[in-house]
Amino acid sequence: MKLECFRNAARSFAKNRGSLGLAIVMLFAGIAANSVMAGPAQDTNTAQSGSAKFERSFALAAGGTIAVENRKGTIRVTGSDGNKVTIRVEKRISGGTEKQREEWIATTKVNFANEANRVTVRVEYPDINCTFCANTEDEVDLIIAAPREVNLELSSTKSAIEVKGTSGRVRVDTEKGSVRLEGVTANGLRVSSQNADTIIATKSITGDVDVETEKGSIVLRVPSTVGLNLDYHGGAKAIFSCDFPVTINGEGTELRNVSGRAGRNRTHITGKVNQGGPQVILRTSKGSVSIENAP
Repeated sequence: MKLECFRNAARSFAKNRGSLGLAIVMLFAGIAANSVMAGPAQDTNTAQSGSAKFERSFALAAGGTIAVENRKGTIRVTGSDGNKVTIRVEKRISGGTEKQREEWIATTKVNFANEANRVTVRVEYPDINCTFCANTEDEVDLIIAAPREVNLELSSTKSAIEVKGTSGRVRVDTEKGSVRLEGVTANGLRVSSQNADTIIATKSITGDVDVETEKGSIVLRVPSTVGLNLDYHGGAKAIFSCDFPVTINGEGTELRNVSGRAGRNRTHITGKVNQGGPQVILRTSKGSVSIENAP
């Protein structure tokens, strides 16, 4: 359409201006034609990426155990109805060449085992000595649907770990990822990290809780109907806060509006919160610990 318009213009111009005008206009028409045929400019700097997805399912009765080891990416577990566990896997990589991405996808292994009412998932990343690795990002995401009554053993280096709607024991070991436990019944809960940020939101604590971090943050959100026996340990640079009064001895002495750095040296606070209950141990060297009211 644009080319025909230029040609019509050329004929009109030539009629009035002669052959020289025709030559000039036809020259511009040729340039326009090349532009139309070439189309819009392409962005040659588009980021390259690759991925692979698959799913596996195993029978798992209520009260069974799921053990996961994935040093990076996502580990997400959601409690659901039924007696099986379904694991959706996605390997993702960006950067590098197409050949390098294909090699990484092929050599990154996700191993499964199912025995004695226990499902194990272990991600093995390739040990590749490459010069392009500084410009790549790779990880494996594990999205798991499990029976609500399930015990979890989750191990990572820097994964984002999320657990929602389960009621069994939970054990998490990580270095610097994030940990979020939401809508869980804390029936024996242990989280250990170096500088991960941990959030635990629960309406029921039926077993002991032990959460430790060196430099990260710990947030425990419970309603006023949940009682616990607090055992807090904090370093000189640690920060502690509690929305509830803490009864620190048998005579009913209470610490109210507890916040900030409680002392210059290591601080140890023990006492009952909301009339007491299971033992809750919260420890940090240089991070922060807070117990928050969650109506």
